Amino acid sequence: MTMIKSFLTLLLLTFTAHAATLTLAWNASPTPSVTYNVYRSVGVANFTLVAHTSALQAVVSYDDAVLNHWFVTAVASDGVESTACNTVERQPISIKTQLTALDDTVSKLRQELAQIILLLQ
Repeated sequence: MTMIKSFLTLLLLTFTAHAATLTLAWNASPTPSVTYNVYRSVGVANFTLVAHTSALQAVVSYDDAVLNHWFVTAVASDGVESTACNTVERQPISIKTQLTALDDTVSKLRQELAQIILLLQ
């Protein structure tokens, strides 16, 4: 029973880790030889620089448990930074969705545990 309890505790800890990545993409600046700064805000926090790239996309991390916002600026070769583009956001996954997924996982674990118990008898 202790092993099963430990496994379920580990499962819950794993389930609550919501970090993931996504790719943001944007159109090129009309100004030649620019690079791009990508900024992120988590929840209601201030925006912080999370990427600097010469590409027209960036892979960024996010947390499904909170609201995330991003915006991109162009940086000219002389270091002058443009104003922010439109801000995009990713809404957190609802608690109901998370609980439904957890309930499905627990149901599968119960079925597997029942099969293991039958094999051990």
